[in-house]
Amino acid sequence: MRDDMQMNENRRRLAGELYEYIHGVVDTAIQNNWKIIIWGLGNAGIFLRYLICDFDGRLRAEYIIDEKLVLTPDSEGSICRSTLLEYLNSQDYMILSTIKNIEEIQEKLFGYGYELGRNLFDVYGEIGESYIDFLRKKYGSIEFGNVWKDAMEKDFGEECNEHSPFGRFCVDKVFDEINELDDNIRFFDFGAGKGAALILAYMAGITELGGVEIESGIYRQACYNLKILGIDCHLLNRDARECEIDNYNCFFFYNPFTGQIFKDVIRNIQESYIKNRRKIYIVYGNPFCHRSVVEDGYFELYKQVRTNLYDPLLNIYKIKD
Repeated sequence: MRDDMQMNENRRRLAGELYEYIHGVVDTAIQNNWKIIIWGLGNAGIFLRYLICDFDGRLRAEYIIDEKLVLTPDSEGSICRSTLLEYLNSQDYMILSTIKNIEEIQEKLFGYGYELGRNLFDVYGEIGESYIDFLRKKYGSIEFGNVWKDAMEKDFGEECNEHSPFGRFCVDKVFDEINELDDNIRFFDFGAGKGAALILAYMAGITELGGVEIESGIYRQACYNLKILGIDCHLLNRDARECEIDNYNCFFFYNPFTGQIFKDVIRNIQESYIKNRRKIYIVYGNPFCHRSVVEDGYFELYKQVRTNLYDPLLNIYKIKD
């Protein structure tokens, strides 16, 4: 289990029930001397494996069963088809389902000796597939759905990308890296969307939060989400090139825009540094415009973090000394 510093009050307030549920599941496995099987390796399966193996850390997933995943000769050895159950004793295992409709497999698993509520658990139904999905389930009225690129292009041009919420996968690693950059991170999200990255930053213990979102409907939803969750954030509804950013030192991009807009925003960050000399970091997920960050010579690539985002490389840049 993570230490008290990592399990900060923000995280405990928003997602304490999630961790209690996972802790209880692992307790049940330990008390019954059961090994764990995860059913499904989609988003929810990846999230659950992280929560059990890394966040809780007391057990590992013995097997992962997935009927749809393309398996190759070099696929991870623990990933199997359901035929594996022919050779396992159900008294030695518990199955944690991460698929949306557990009814699809419940009858089949009953035939192998797995009963819902005893040694079969509907984890997806309890916590969803991500922190953001869990918060949506918990609070009900908050919403983080996609806005597709054609809708964004219609209003804002081809350089604006579709809105897709950050945090569908395991993102603790990203914010662990961010928190190691400076003792006092002041976090600003360009293209904040409906607030997912800001919420996750808050859960990571970052309290000085700001961001900008150009689309008015998305902006209003972000403000509502943040209000419902009790998160204080200075969120702007305007062009990303028109923001006052001198008080921030960590700028986050989840590929919100490209081309000249992106170049202009990077140059605004550089001008902010000239006005207010400080350590500045850029955290860039899906970094399609790497050259635009470094071409003027102000920033250098400081670290690359492998993630399970669309592009597995997340770049961290720092201002040159």
